[in-house]
Amino acid sequence: MKDLNSKEQIEELKQLLNTIEAYNLKDIDLDIIAPCSEELAQNDFIEILRTTHEEYIIIDVRSEDEFLESKIPFSVNLPILNNIERHNVGLIYAKHSRKRAVSLAYYYALQKEKLYIESIKNLTAGKSGKVIIYCWRGGRRSKYVAELFRRNNIEAVILNNGYKGFRKVVYEYLYNKTIPIISLSGLTGCGKSEILEYIQEKYPSFPVLHLEECAGHASSVFGEIRFFLMGKKTCSQQQFETNIFMRILPYLNKKNNLPLFLSEKESRKIGKLVLPPAVYQSLEQELHIAIICCDKDRIKRLSVDYFAVNSSEGIKNIAKEKVRQKVLSFKKRYGNEKIEQYLSLLDKGQYSEFLEDILKIHYDPVYRKAKKEAIAVIEHNRMDSTVDTIFKVMEGIL
Repeated sequence: MKDLNSKEQIEELKQLLNTIEAYNLKDIDLDIIAPCSEELAQNDFIEILRTTHEEYIIIDVRSEDEFLESKIPFSVNLPILNNIERHNVGLIYAKHSRKRAVSLAYYYALQKEKLYIESIKNLTAGKSGKVIIYCWRGGRRSKYVAELFRRNNIEAVILNNGYKGFRKVVYEYLYNKTIPIISLSGLTGCGKSEILEYIQEKYPSFPVLHLEECAGHASSVFGEIRFFLMGKKTCSQQQFETNIFMRILPYLNKKNNLPLFLSEKESRKIGKLVLPPAVYQSLEQELHIAIICCDKDRIKRLSVDYFAVNSSEGIKNIAKEKVRQKVLSFKKRYGNEKIEQYLSLLDKGQYSEFLEDILKIHYDPVYRKAKKEAIAVIEHNRMDSTVDTIFKVMEGIL
């Protein structure tokens, strides 16, 4: 919210109060309208996420923006207060009257009850498990929706402490515990992500922690382009951590022991996202397998990742424009002459020449070599043989 003491905010409050005057709001006792409902403990919820989540409908009743920022996996967003309504209630609550804010929130919620029930009935069709409801802290919004569902014969339970409680669980694992990792190291374009994705597809039970996939960013200066072309966007820090947690969750046992994960060697950050301590500290141990390949194969691979050379013309043009914008950000570092050279190569579609040069002057010089020697060096020519060798190396460690 903007500065609550600004003239703009004061005027907005005045106009809002004038608008809601016509609503004839009455004082509301939420303890009567939304009494305490059955709650689901976080530990039980985590087990549901790990094993039987597909039997449940998980409803996030927060606003659209809250949901987009970060959410619990497999949840559906049905805001009981949308972005504008939440803003208005917050403004009234902070600058005018808490009672009036609660009354306004209740008024907004009443207007959508019928459509809300229709939506949830459509979502629950064919599902055997209860509806699980959460908001920020498992408070008023959750309780209101739970009571609404009860009145309409829909079995529902509130997630204890809501999204905030779930975040506490994620934080505990990623900041106070250790995730054992062996990483793939190597120059940009040698196929590390490609290897991880192949293993995930062909050997789904094998413990892979694909950090760049969790981030929606391939770490390098052009890193977001690869995942953008795959239909993914860079996420928030909280969502990044949630994504990591969900990758390790299937492997947690009752003693909370974890297997050795295969990942990719990363620096402290992926784009603007910071690796949580449980991951970064393991990577810093530098237990790694070096992946190497010839420059020709690196360039061929990056031509697909950055320029979508095998895609439609429309996608190719989008990719080229994104590369162009990133190149322009190099101006201070490499000067106008070099940037004009790069732009000319892009305009002519000479992507191989562009990649060859930028690997030589930018990527390879800044590659952070491991302080510890690799436990194995694998030349990545054929995917199946590369993966077989990786498995044999890891078996030797275990």
